Amino acid sequence: MTARRTRHLALGLAVACLGITTPTANATAAAAAASAPGADTARVISDAAALRAGGWGVGLESGTMDQDPSGPHTPEAGGARGAALSAGVPATWTLQGAGAGHGVGMSQYGALAQAQAGWSAAQILKFYYSGTTVSPAADAMTLVVNLQSDVSSSVVTTSALASGGGAFSLSAGGKTIKGVAGNTVTLSRTSAGVTVSCPSCTGGASLSSSQVTMRFADGKTLANVGGGRYDVGILTIVPSRDNTGTLEVGLRVRLHDEYLDRIAEMPWGWPSAALQAQAAAARAYALSKVKDGLRPDCSCHVYDSTYDQVFYGYPATGNLPYWTAWKNAVRAGGTATAGVVPRYAGAVVRAYYSASNGGYTQASADAWGTALPYLVAKADPWSSKPGNPYLFWSKTVSAADLQAATGSREVARLNLATRAPSHALGTVKAYDRAGAATLTPGALFAGRLGLNSPWVRHRGERLSAPDQASLAVSIARSVPATASTVVLTSADPNKLADAVAVPPLAKALGAPVLLTDQYAIPLPTVGELNRRVSALKTAYVIGGEATISERVVDQLKARGMTVVRIAGADRFEVSANIATRLHQLKPVRNVIVVGGNALPDAITVGGPAAGTGSAILFTAPASLSAPAAGFLQAAKPKTAQVVGGSASVSGAVVSQLQARKITTVRLSGADRYGVSVAVSAYFVPRIPGTRLVVASGDNAMLQDGVLGAAFARPTLLIDTDRLPGNSAAYLQSLGWIGTVTGIGGPAHINDATWTAVLES
Repeated sequence: MTARRTRHLALGLAVACLGITTPTANATAAAAAASAPGADTARVISDAAALRAGGWGVGLESGTMDQDPSGPHTPEAGGARGAALSAGVPATWTLQGAGAGHGVGMSQYGALAQAQAGWSAAQILKFYYSGTTVSPAADAMTLVVNLQSDVSSSVVTTSALASGGGAFSLSAGGKTIKGVAGNTVTLSRTSAGVTVSCPSCTGGASLSSSQVTMRFADGKTLANVGGGRYDVGILTIVPSRDNTGTLEVGLRVRLHDEYLDRIAEMPWGWPSAALQAQAAAARAYALSKVKDGLRPDCSCHVYDSTYDQVFYGYPATGNLPYWTAWKNAVRAGGTATAGVVPRYAGAVVRAYYSASNGGYTQASADAWGTALPYLVAKADPWSSKPGNPYLFWSKTVSAADLQAATGSREVARLNLATRAPSHALGTVKAYDRAGAATLTPGALFAGRLGLNSPWVRHRGERLSAPDQASLAVSIARSVPATASTVVLTSADPNKLADAVAVPPLAKALGAPVLLTDQYAIPLPTVGELNRRVSALKTAYVIGGEATISERVVDQLKARGMTVVRIAGADRFEVSANIATRLHQLKPVRNVIVVGGNALPDAITVGGPAAGTGSAILFTAPASLSAPAAGFLQAAKPKTAQVVGGSASVSGAVVSQLQARKITTVRLSGADRYGVSVAVSAYFVPRIPGTRLVVASGDNAMLQDGVLGAAFARPTLLIDTDRLPGNSAAYLQSLGWIGTVTGIGGPAHINDATWTAVLES
């Protein structure tokens, strides 16, 4: 099966990548968990309701840049995303990934990295073409390169490459006419087949026949055809087979040198081992095409473009200094009539290659349905080395484009979870708001949208450290070193409740959040305090002495810092006191009310609260806690979100809020994961940015979510070893994600789960 080549790169020379066709695979969809509304009169938004209604907070993310999708949204952009939320279908989708081309066989950027590491051409070839050997093969035969296909006419001129050059001859039907540099030759399709017009030629002004031949290659002449310049070969012009009004313009050249010397698939200034591997692959590919015979549709063996291999012709002036290096690579290890190729079981392979893959080579069977034993899926870390411009790409497409690519009447959710063994797209499943799905082969989907490759996945970053104090330091680095204030919370996960309400206060203070033990500041935190020593003036300590002792306060004072402790008799009072300090900095107009015994629910609101300047208040399930009521009386907020079901925060609490004329919305779900979906869906239109934070919802790791709230973005909870179905469905409905930030290493979110997040 012929692989259509789809991308032409500019890297000083034309670098091409064999393109994308259609793999087949089965698709699976994550089912959304159902959730009953709470038994109160507040408007209820649950994860299941969001799925059914299509109201996912998905965005109108437009203008995404290729290498850095972001740029905070303006308030107006947030409003536009709100419009998409109510409509239930994103107006645009930001698709991201890695690699360029189909990824079958050799990765050119992978070969570059291997050559830079000292690998030989033979080692490179054997890595990418599994089970092969490397040896010479006869290559002195002629092949025909198609320069122009299905053209109604063509104009050819010649110019002098050296003194006395420019002469040519045209032959057809037993007749020959001659011309010189500056003469214009016009080729057109007529009833006779091909007609040549050359008014200035000698021996006649025109010729007509079923085929025309133009000879010019005398070592000092260039033929100028269709924008290309050629110093070798014989031009052959024939009628197109499938079109009665067009022509095929081909160039007959010797494969050994005339053809291979002018292949521009890799920058000729790259290391010699990479060039030699490229030359061997190009030779093997061309030999396989010669073996197939002339293609009837073009009367050629190969096209001159990325459909097959880029045949550059005579180099431009800027590339001439590098041409010798390329020609030396073509001849390396060969003879006057043979050149090096990779072989499998003694036969020359069809050496597919592309600019880069997504970290795995793709099997030919997955790409095109034809299994070749030397083209298999395998990990390719060399394609993920720095310096590869295709380590990450991003493209924003319209809803209409996505509908056309999937054949769906609308796309409310895009399931990309089915993957080939190489992690390239398998089958894409597009859902409309009614839940009906259409299936599209992944490579066909990528090709229709003009994506760089079928390795479509979210851009991800993982923040991990040996311990939680070090993790807090890592996240704190996102806060400028000029910050004058720092917030310290307990490193003890059993004392997490006091820290839950901290994120909006830290955001308002412009302060990093660091962790401390009860009686001493841990070394990672000490190091970060030392790094910030010239700027820090004030430290907020959260919790009473049973959480953070006076010893720690004394250590901070010894650094010349003013210490402000925010404490309380219990978590209800601590959260209210934090809210009070937040209100002193800036009036609080919105509160988020969570159950005092529902820490996982509370974890999900830290980022949204920080992003919107909302206060977080703990309450008892049956009735609004006294500290929360006292804060509400003083601050008089206008709106509130109640997080969790009625078992965590009862309908009576909602009624108490409404009695204070506070507009109230309940955000609920079947479990902590569903709650995080509902919270994120509600707040996404209200928070600028394109980051989504992912953290483990396991009880022992809830501190990750509190630390991740420093990014002031929604936090999606998942299992350490599983991507819950409702979380997966939510991810699949987000058209706006720029970066997914995972909090914690593999012990917190294992590698398989992290991959599932990025490839959802």
